[in-house]
Amino acid sequence: MILVTGGSGLVGSHLLYELTSSGFKVKALKRSTSDLSNLKKTFKIYNSNYKELLNKIEWIDGDVSNTESLREACKGVKTIYHCAAIVSFNPEDKEKIHNINIEGTSNIVNLCIENSIRLCFVSSIATLGNFTSSPINENSHFNKNTPHSEYSYSKFLSEEIIWKGVDRGLNTVIVNPSIILGFGHWNTGSSKLITTVANGLAFYTKGMTGYIDVRDLCRAMHLLADSDIKSERFIINGGNFTYQELFSQIAKGLNLDAPKYYASPLLTGIGWRIAKLKTKLSGKKASLTKETARSSHNISKYDGSKITNFIKNFSYTPFEQTIMDICKAYKVQEFND
Repeated sequence: MILVTGGSGLVGSHLLYELTSSGFKVKALKRSTSDLSNLKKTFKIYNSNYKELLNKIEWIDGDVSNTESLREACKGVKTIYHCAAIVSFNPEDKEKIHNINIEGTSNIVNLCIENSIRLCFVSSIATLGNFTSSPINENSHFNKNTPHSEYSYSKFLSEEIIWKGVDRGLNTVIVNPSIILGFGHWNTGSSKLITTVANGLAFYTKGMTGYIDVRDLCRAMHLLADSDIKSERFIINGGNFTYQELFSQIAKGLNLDAPKYYASPLLTGIGWRIAKLKTKLSGKKASLTKETARSSHNISKYDGSKITNFIKNFSYTPFEQTIMDICKAYKVQEFND
């Protein structure tokens, strides 16, 4: 039996499709208040017989920060895919990030060791170095002396918990995905990039980072979890592109004009301060924060080749194909909704 944490999120939804369509019955952990509508939309995009696959999922109400609910979910489980995490660059979410990303991971690790369960842990490129002239690989190190968001630091501490678990006998493999691109969750996380361009985006920055098709990420996780590989981590990155390239490709896929105006560090600096002021006045979370404004100008490249050396039948989907597929799904779903 397989358990997936964070099953209602972007990665969790696509991973559940990967597993159920491969014939597995799985347990999935969710909060009692979780909205599964995005997961159902994701399954529907993949397959017209999506209801049959959804019936293979045994949903369990719980929380990774609640040990008792986790213990119940782990009964009979041989493999856990730990996808649950708070992805936020808002400093006000520090407590939630700590509870889920750090304490939750610690709970998962302890139960895996206690019950001899194999763990596939979803980390992030945020735990690696950045701003280097050469592509970052799995041997790069987190620099505590450079500015980091609470999210980045929490994922670094989570990985430390994993490696300490290895010393205690934890059977694990870690994936470090770059920016995850996928369909079905249009108003949250990185998928919101599609909605932002669709709603009209005039500005771009010249920063660069890595991107991964969520389908490739989930396939990589499945292959790694089913392998004999352990105590290894893998950057899962299909390619490195500038934000201008990303936004232009999305605009092309949506038959829209590409952003025309360069947003300088000065302009984005003004932007996040205005957004912060609006947040104080309205109470609504800002879409642009100090951390996201700063990172939009960073140039970081990532080397995702290690997994292709370990798993011979794994390859990445071309970036253009990923964007085209996502934009096609967006247009179909927008029309149907």
